[in-house]
Amino acid sequence: MAQRFLLPIAQHAGLHAHILRAAVASSARPPASLAFRVVMSSDASPATREAVHALAHTFPQLVPEKPSVVDMRSTSELAEALENCDGVVLSSGLQDPDALFAAESALVDTAKGSGGTQRIVKVSGAAGLVGKNAALALGRAHWQIEQALQTAALSAPRRVDIVRPSTGMDSLLDGRLFDMVCGRTLSVSVKHGKVAFVHPMDTAEVIVSRLLQQGRGDADTKSTIETFHVTGPDALTYEQVAQELSAGIGDRVRYSYFPLWAVNTARWIQGVRPDAIAAEIELSRALENGADADVTRTVDTLLGKPARTFTSFVKENKNSWPLKAHT
Repeated sequence: MAQRFLLPIAQHAGLHAHILRAAVASSARPPASLAFRVVMSSDASPATREAVHALAHTFPQLVPEKPSVVDMRSTSELAEALENCDGVVLSSGLQDPDALFAAESALVDTAKGSGGTQRIVKVSGAAGLVGKNAALALGRAHWQIEQALQTAALSAPRRVDIVRPSTGMDSLLDGRLFDMVCGRTLSVSVKHGKVAFVHPMDTAEVIVSRLLQQGRGDADTKSTIETFHVTGPDALTYEQVAQELSAGIGDRVRYSYFPLWAVNTARWIQGVRPDAIAAEIELSRALENGADADVTRTVDTLLGKPARTFTSFVKENKNSWPLKAHT
C-alpha cells in the first residue's frame, strides 16, 4: 500500500517538480510506493496555481487527487487535508520569512494534533544560513520551524527528517542570476567566498529516500529526528561559476565583483524594497564568510552514488541561457 504524504505548496518552486520526478524514478524499484496529496495556499498566485495543476497532470500516478486549495493558517482546513496521510513534506517554497513561519508552524501544530501524522520531512535552508542568530531572517524562520519539530517529536512517536540543502544550482535558472548569465556578466557581491552548489535532483532524491525510509521500521513506536546537510561535490567561487558557465555555454560569461557599499544605492534606484536590499547584503556577507562552503558526502551516503557536478548541470542546461542584454 502506498505511503501518502501531504505536499503543501504556497509558492511554486522547481523543487516540487523534482521531488515528483525522483518519486517516479523510485517507483521503478520495488517495494517503493509513494503518493502525494497536493494542496495549494489560498493566497497562491495564479502562476503557482497553474504550475501546481500542471504538476498533477504530469504525475497522475503520484497525485491521484485533484489539488485543492486551503488556508495555510487554518488548523481546521489543514487537519482535513492531513486526513488519511501518513506524513507531510514541509517545502512551502516561500522566501518571505514571516509567511514561511506562519504557514509551516501552522502545519507543525496541526500535525502534532493529528495522531496519524507520524512522519515529517522538513526542507530547510543551507546549514550555515540557519540558526537562532542567523544573519538572515529566513534562516531564523527555518530554525524556529526546526525547533517546533523537535517539540513535535517529543509529543508523540514521530520520525522527523530535516533536509538542509546548500544553494541550488538551479538558482542560476531564475531571477537576477539568470538575467546576469543571459547578459554574460555575473556581477555579484561575493569575491572569495565559495558555495557548495547542489543539483536540485540530488536534493529531491535525498528527500524521497527519507520518505521511503520513513515508511519502514519502528516509526510507530518511538521518535527519531535526523538532520541531513545536502551539498554538491565541490565548493566554487562565483568566478569559478562564471568559468564553468563559459565553458558549458560556449560563450564567455564574465565575473564582475560588485562592491557591497554600492548595493544599497543601486538596488534602491531599481525600486527594490529596503528589507530585500538588507537581506541581499547580509546574504552576500554570509557567503563571503563561507556560510555555504562546507561540502558533505550526504548524497553519496544516502543514495549510493556521487553528487552531480556543476559541470554536468551546465551541460544539461546549456541552452537555457540565451544571449540578451542585462539591465
